[in-house]
Parts: sequence; structure tokens; C-alpha cells
Amino acid sequence: MEDRIGVYIKIINEFIERKINSKLKKYNLTFSQGKVIKYLKMKKNKIATQKEIEEHFHISHATISGIISRLENNHFIQVNRHQKNNIISLLPKSLESNDIIEGCIKELEDNMCDGISSKEKEIFIRQLHKIYTNLKGDMSID
Repeated sequence: MEDRIGVYIKIINEFIERKINSKLKKYNLTFSQGKVIKYLKMKKNKIATQKEIEEHFHISHATISGIISRLENNHFIQVNRHQKNNIISLLPKSLESNDIIEGCIKELEDNMCDGISSKEKEIFIRQLHKIYTNLKGDMSID
């Protein structure tokens, strides 16, 4: 495999998504939907606007609209439509599924970090944060 950071990050990201999507399929969820549920669970009152979700995940309006539509159709969230900004809130079904999502993520992360010391993991996370900060500062990437 090519020795490029971006190549490894892309391949690892795709592997993570496939692995978690495979585990969540039986719950009628995807990793992207699970991330939205997890984000809403962390919010005060378990409520956020669609715009807040778009900005938090740096994802387009169209992509978030699709995720929200599927979550609503599967009764994980409720959408209160207001003129330009939909208000998204969790339903009991999504609160129950959050533990499943968390378990899948923890299991995968434990597997990914097998053989990596906590000090190595701490350094790696700091380096990833620097990469993220560098890229976030250059939002001219379209």
C-alpha cells in the first residue's frame, strides 16, 4: 500500500464504516445515522436544529436531509418542520439504540488499538487532531 497518510485515513475510514454498518444493519441503522443519534443524545434536551447537525459533521444539507429522513421514517427521531430550520429530537427508540451504537464503536476501537499502548494512542490522537486542525483551517477545499 502507498505510504501516504491520506490514503491510510481513507481506507481506515471506509473499513470502519463497513464494519459498523454491518453490525448495525440488523437494527435498521447505519453508522452515519448512529453518529447523528449520538450527537443528539449529547445535546441539552436531546434536541438540535438540522443546521447545527450539518455544521457539526461538516456535511451538506442534502446528505443530512437524507439521514434525517431515514431516521424519521424508522421512528428514531421526530422532525418539527419550521420555515428554514427543522428541529430534530430523539424518540425513545433512538435512546435504546444508542447503547448498541456505543457498543459497536467501542468494540471496533478496542480492536483497532490492539497492541497500541495508551501512550502511543494519546500521541496518535494528538497528531490526528493537528491534521484535523490544519485541514479545518483550509476550508477552501471543495
